[in-house]
Amino acid sequence: PISHCQPGLTPIQLDHRRPAQPCLYTGGLSARQLGDLDDLANSMVVDAYLDIDSHKMSDRFRSSRHLRRYWRKVIERFCCDTDYDAAYHSLVFGDPISGQKCCLDEAAQRDPNLRLHLFRYLHLFDPRSGVQIQRCDRYRHEQGMGARIVSTRDWQAGESVSMLIGCAAELTPDEELHYLRPGVNDFSVIYSSRRQRSQLWLGPAAYINHDCEPNVELALQPATGSGAALHFYRTIRPIKRGQEVLLYYGPDFFGPGNCQCECETCELRGSGAFARTAAAASKPAPPSASPPLAPTCSPAAVLPVPPASLPQSAAPVASHQQCLNGSATTAAEAPRRRPSYSLRDTAV
Repeated sequence: PISHCQPGLTPIQLDHRRPAQPCLYTGGLSARQLGDLDDLANSMVVDAYLDIDSHKMSDRFRSSRHLRRYWRKVIERFCCDTDYDAAYHSLVFGDPISGQKCCLDEAAQRDPNLRLHLFRYLHLFDPRSGVQIQRCDRYRHEQGMGARIVSTRDWQAGESVSMLIGCAAELTPDEELHYLRPGVNDFSVIYSSRRQRSQLWLGPAAYINHDCEPNVELALQPATGSGAALHFYRTIRPIKRGQEVLLYYGPDFFGPGNCQCECETCELRGSGAFARTAAAASKPAPPSASPPLAPTCSPAAVLPVPPASLPQSAAPVASHQQCLNGSATTAAEAPRRRPSYSLRDTAV
C-alpha cells in the first residue's frame, strides 16, 4: 500500500472524516459537464500524483503544472490520514498556513459535483478500496507515461470492486457529431443497448487496462425506485494483492482478432501484436526471403457484437464518426497522452 507518512505521522482511522459509502455517480450531468469536471479532478489527483499528462476531453484544458508538487503532497498526506474533507479543502482552496493558493475560480470552488468527483479519485488512495493507481510503462505508444489499476488486497471471484467508480453521461446526437473529435477526445465512449444511446465513460475506473484474460467485468445494477442504474466492476476470478485489475474490451477491439493487442496475455501466447515476433522465432526466414509481415488489420473493420464479459448496457462500439467513415481504427494505434490500453485510450 502507498505510504508517504511524514516522521511521527502514522495512518489513522477516522470514520467521521470518510464518506460512509463509496461516492457513486447517479447522473445529473451532461456529457460536456462531466468531461470538464473529469478533466479538472483527474489533473489535480492522478496527473499530480503520477506526474503524467493524461488525455483530456477539452483541447483547451491546461493543467496547472506549478501546483503539481503541492497537490502531490496533499495526496501523500491523504494516504496517511484518509481525511477526505481536509484533502478536498487543500486541493481546492490551498493552504493558508503555507500561503499556497490554488488557481480555481469561485464557481469551481463551490461546485458540489467537483467535491464528489475528487472524492471518487481519492478512493484510489483509500486502503478500504482494495485498489490503487500506479504508473505503467508496458505499452510502447505511451512512452512510459501510462497508468494502471493494481489490487492492494486479495479478491475472490464474484466480489464487487465498489470504490473503483466510473461515471456515465449520455451523449446527444449533436454532442456525438460536434463534441467528440475522432482521435482527439473519443477515447472513452460506451454504448447502452438498453437506452439505445452512446455514453461518455469517465472517472477513475476508466484507467482499467485491457487484457485478453481479464479478472473483472463491467456489470449493471438496475435502477430501483427513483434511483439511477449504476455500473460497477465485479471480479470474475481471484485477484492476488499486487496484480493488475484487467478488463476485456472485446474480440476485435484492437483490430480483427485483436491483431494489434499488446496485453500481457498476448505476449505470453505469442499472439496479437506479438505474433510476428513469435513466428520469426519459431521459423527463421531464409536469407533471400522477405521478413515476415505483421498481421493486417482491415481499415474497414467495425467492432462486433459485445463480448459476454460486458453487459448489454456497456457494449464496445466504434465512435460515431468512425462508423460514418467505415473505419474503426482505435486511438491506441497512435501515441496518446492517456495512459495505457484503458477506457481512456480508445472508444468503447
